[in-house]
Amino acid sequence: MSDTAPVSAEQIRRFRTEGVVKVDFVGVIGPALWERLKNACAEVERSTPRPPGATRIGDSDLRFKVPEIDAVARAPRVGEMARMLSGAAHMRIWLDAYEALYPGFAGTSVHQDLPNYPMDRRGLLTVIVALEDVTPEMGVNQFLPRSHRLGPLGCRAVYDPARSRDNPVRPREEFMELLREDDREVVGEVICQTQRAGEAVIHDGLIFHASGLNRSDRPYRRVSFVYFPADTRYTGLPYPSTDGLGLKPFAPLDHERFALVA
Repeated sequence: MSDTAPVSAEQIRRFRTEGVVKVDFVGVIGPALWERLKNACAEVERSTPRPPGATRIGDSDLRFKVPEIDAVARAPRVGEMARMLSGAAHMRIWLDAYEALYPGFAGTSVHQDLPNYPMDRRGLLTVIVALEDVTPEMGVNQFLPRSHRLGPLGCRAVYDPARSRDNPVRPREEFMELLREDDREVVGEVICQTQRAGEAVIHDGLIFHASGLNRSDRPYRRVSFVYFPADTRYTGLPYPSTDGLGLKPFAPLDHERFALVA
């Protein structure tokens, strides 16, 4: 594994400017850890029941029970990558997740991540790693560049039960429906982020993003890691990850569940 920085100055600039950047994740964590991560995720999928007709399976916070996922989630170079992109002094992990999105999956709704979490400031970022090559037909993630500069536009459900193959997410059209006329002067053109196996798309917690219908005959398999600045304060709002932890409103989320990674 290289001793060079996990991200370049140009990648940092692009992330801060556009709100999304692509990174060679295998180059960040190294081939050995990558192979262990892939095998662990395959085992998670094998052991997760798939209800009849379901087009998605997923589980989160696997780092607490799968050592190989924990090793990546808290890898020093991954933490340093998150810190450099965010610009924070220190970073904590918020969550991890594994998903398999099967043919016919209708897509994830247009949303921003940060408004759904009980956090008081910007800096949160999500690392989405493709475990296999991902093509546009598989419902790959789409982003509205520079939309993170518009601020939070409210909580939105990520998985809408009303969506189906006949009523899929339409990211490009639905992005535009959320914007005021003057917002369009700020944002860029919608980008569709295809990925090779081992690539990560990293996005700001305030960027609009969504995924469309998986029209292919292949599942879209991905693992995600979410990080936030360590000086972020807890708002006190109910949320499964924070309920019952004894956190104090308007104090930092200083708890072992949210380990320091950089």
